[in-house]
Parts: sequence; structure tokens; C-alpha cells
Amino acid sequence: MSQLFLSFKRAQVSGALGCVAIALLLGTPDASAQDSTSEDSPQRKLYLLHCAGCHGKDGQGDGIAARFVFPKPRDFTTGRMRLVRTVNRVASVEDIRDSISRGFPGTSMQGWEQLGPESLDQLTAEVVRLREQGVRKALVQSLQEDGSTAETEKVDLLVQTLTRAGAVWEGPKFSSPTDASIQRGGEVFQKQSCHSCHGKDGAGSWKMDLVDDKGRPSWATDLRFDPYKGGFDATSIARRITLGMPGSAMPTSRKLTDQELIDLVHYCQSLARKPKYALTNHQRVQRAIGFRKPPEPTESP
Repeated sequence: MSQLFLSFKRAQVSGALGCVAIALLLGTPDASAQDSTSEDSPQRKLYLLHCAGCHGKDGQGDGIAARFVFPKPRDFTTGRMRLVRTVNRVASVEDIRDSISRGFPGTSMQGWEQLGPESLDQLTAEVVRLREQGVRKALVQSLQEDGSTAETEKVDLLVQTLTRAGAVWEGPKFSSPTDASIQRGGEVFQKQSCHSCHGKDGAGSWKMDLVDDKGRPSWATDLRFDPYKGGFDATSIARRITLGMPGSAMPTSRKLTDQELIDLVHYCQSLARKPKYALTNHQRVQRAIGFRKPPEPTESP
């Protein structure tokens, strides 16, 4: 079983592996695999029209436009979504739908809210399908490399376990920030070594060689001028701090007390300035590789 776990790690499949082992040992009943969606289904057509150009027809982040954008389009097939709200960090249907609707500010991923609820639901269903399809493929490959039999029932169970979202993480209740809370938050910022990536003044990383799970260059958010990808409200920021961003260099911080988390969120919000960066893909590449630092945005005259 340990070799199988190593194979999962190589395949970069996220999920609760301990639950997988227990489920297999106990002989949990199998679940039927989800049938592939036909190319002429409404959800598939919508995906090919709006998403495949960047994310690729099979969701591997290798669409024809992918070479022109940075950060690169998400590879859905790894099962690792950046913005999650669940304790096991497996994106729920709601997480995926919200990401599609809102988009990712500061990247080429626009929001698609204008498509309407029905189309958003269909696109979400297709992304979920592509994720399960990708995880299934990686599992079969891992089992074969480990010398195990890729039985359909076993694979079905593993796919369901690895893609099942956990309970929603419930954060503390937030009140309005105070000077005292912001000051304490600054102390937590230092204590947690947030400054080691985000800088002492929250200006983000520069020439730190940060990379994502695919080895691509990245950077820590400039808490002053970068738009917050998951939202600027207190709960959204608390999620990013506590749950991290799977697949990125942003780690989890689960040991903070409620008061420390509240103070840290208030401090991060206090750093925010306007206007925000509006960088081109080329500028983002230069920033990520440490070639040219973008000038801080200034107020329009």
C-alpha cells in the first residue's frame, strides 16, 4: 500500500489518502463510474466554446491559447483547484462554480457570470467531469506502475474518495477592524513568517524562485496592489490563510487561534491600496521570473 501512496504523490492527485486506504481495507461497496459526456451535450458544447481555447479540450490546461497567457490555465485533471472552502481542500461544486462565475482577478481568467445560472451549472458539471476523468486516468496509471490490478470497482471507489469535497470550513465571526486588532495582526504576520514571502510591508515576493506544483514560476501576492483572487471580504481572506491555495506556494495555517486569524485578516485588509495592478501577460511573466518589477500603480491625473 505504501508504494501505491507514492505513486499517487507522483501523479499529483490530491485527496484524503488515509480514507482511501481505510475504504479499501474495509471493502466499502463500489460506486458506478460516471459515464463520459458526449461531444454534443449542452455542457460539452459550452465548455468547448468558452473554455477549451485555454484549458484544452480535455481540461489539461493545454489549449491553443495557453502559450499566450500567464499564469497558465488551470489543469483540471489533477484535481487541484486553488480556491477551496473545504477542510480537506478538495474543491466542492460550489467552489468550482464560484471560480467560473467570478474569474481570477489579476490573471487572464475572466468571470463568466454573464452566461447566466443554467450555463454556469453546465460548465461546472463539465469541469467536475474532467476532474474525475483526469483523476481516474492517473489512478489507473499509478496502480499499474505499482503492479496492482486496476479493477473497475476499486478505481471507482478511489476516484469518488479523492474527488469528494469535505465539510465546509467554518471561520470565526468577524467584527469591524480596530487599530488594536490591526496592530496585533501585524505581530501575527511576523510570527507566522508571512513576511518571508509577502514582504515586511506586504509588497509581495521578488526574485524568490517561488514555483507552483508544475514547477512554473510564481510570486507571492502584493497585499497592497494585487487584486485578491478569492475575494477581499474577511471570510474569503481567512479561507486563503487557513486552507492555503492547493497547487501553489501558499501553505495552510491551521494552528492560529480565532482571534489571531481575525487580527491577521484585519491587518491584511489594512494594507490594501488603490488602484490595483492591471498587468499584461508579458509583465506578469517578467515579474514571476524576477526580470522586471512592475512600477507601483498610481492615481490617474
